[in-house]
Amino acid sequence: MPSQVSQLLHGFEKLGWNTDDIAISQRSPTQWIQSFRKTAYGGGWFNLGPIYRPGDNRFFRIGRTAPLPPETEYALATMYSLTSSITCIVMGFILDNQYSVRLNESLKRKRQTFLDPLAGGGYRILDPASQKTAYIRAIRTEVRESATNWFRKHLPGVFASGLED
Repeated sequence: MPSQVSQLLHGFEKLGWNTDDIAISQRSPTQWIQSFRKTAYGGGWFNLGPIYRPGDNRFFRIGRTAPLPPETEYALATMYSLTSSITCIVMGFILDNQYSVRLNESLKRKRQTFLDPLAGGGYRILDPASQKTAYIRAIRTEVRESATNWFRKHLPGVFASGLED
């Protein structure tokens, strides 16, 4: 959708990703999208590279910067041109140690079977395995929502907009 690509390009501009960065690639993501939209074919990809928090100077960092979700150490991203009018961004958020500690603590926590009253009467039996599964699902859902919200705020598009819901 033309309206979506303009929002994406505006997102690149707000993040400062619309300029050339020779250390990462020969041209900016904005130039790459604009040149692909003028072709009659698709099938290309553009490595956005690693993405770090602004001011993250722990190591020599070559990459882009962006305000990342709280549980994210850094991210890796690539753009794919599926057709001349459809561009997809795939981003892997590499989570910090706190995330794995939360998962580990949730799994190690001692639990006991209990009855959960149902609204219409009766009970549901919650054994330790189902409790652990529910806690892990809740943590993973929280992280997925954080990533989705990041896209909605910084690189909006059709999928992150919620139109597919």
